[in-house]
Amino acid sequence: MSIEALVTRLIGQLADSDAEVQRQAGIAIRSIRDAQAIPALIAGLYAPQPYPRSDIVIALGQFNDPRIIEPLIFALTISPSTVWDNTGGSAAEFLGQLDDPRAVEPLIAKLDDPHIRPSVIRALRKLRDRRAVPALIQVLTIHRDPAAATALGNIGDVSAVSALLALVQPPIQQKAEVAERDSILRYYVVRALGKLGDSQALPTLLKLQAQETTPILKGKSVADMATIAIARIREGSRIKETQESNT
Repeated sequence: MSIEALVTRLIGQLADSDAEVQRQAGIAIRSIRDAQAIPALIAGLYAPQPYPRSDIVIALGQFNDPRIIEPLIFALTISPSTVWDNTGGSAAEFLGQLDDPRAVEPLIAKLDDPHIRPSVIRALRKLRDRRAVPALIQVLTIHRDPAAATALGNIGDVSAVSALLALVQPPIQQKAEVAERDSILRYYVVRALGKLGDSQALPTLLKLQAQETTPILKGKSVADMATIAIARIREGSRIKETQESNT
């Protein structure tokens, strides 16, 4: 039996009335590593059948092949948004690994889906495409998601600096649990500011360096992260000045 015929048969078993047959078919599909199976997997993904597509997405995600980009985008965009179906999240994760600019806009469009937002943010962080910056700023501002700050730092677009600075101002009074959550957010925002390397962040970082000394994560405080960020920004400025003086 050819690999294409085998895959087609396994995909058909995903719709079997016997749950164990479905489970075994899913395991077999996820273990496929033969690139000759790609056309059959794609056909199964697009087929209007009443079976979960997550196993097919996972199988496709094992291949570094341009043929799978559009099918993964299809899986990202049509998958139901539920905690029980991770098809869209899996598609987002694999799109982030493939480094193809076609994935950026569809991923941005799925930032509003709370069930797969973490996977989408991770994908956009890896793709490092500046088109994602406004949408990530919105997610960071509205949902106060530290992962969005990390993604903005990785993308490296200094247009995000003003929005990041607005989020590191400590409130005057908060409940303890809210204060801790916001301190964690500021920790990641400060780290992102250090990666962006823009000197306009220095005055705010210097204040945080003196004020927020309580350990937050891995024994480090917001002040510790501010110290690292300040050093990084100053080193970047020195390197830039040296390069300019040599030209």
